[in-house]
Amino acid sequence: MRILIVSQYYRPAFSFGGTVANAVALAEGLARMGHQVSAATTTRLDIGKRAPWRSRIESMGGVTIHYLGI
Repeated sequence: MRILIVSQYYRPAFSFGGTVANAVALAEGLARMGHQVSAATTTRLDIGKRAPWRSRIESMGGVTIHYLGI
């Protein structure tokens, strides 16, 4: 099954708390079960700090992550 998880913050933005950890755990758990998982998120890394790139696609833990610049 193809699954898209949309989260305001995703790895590596763990400073935003449990929401990030839950989204990562859910996405990677579904990927381990054999699903094709993608995540869409912002480029925020920390409060007041954005990534140096505008948008980017990378793969971590079996999940394709689409970082979208804001």
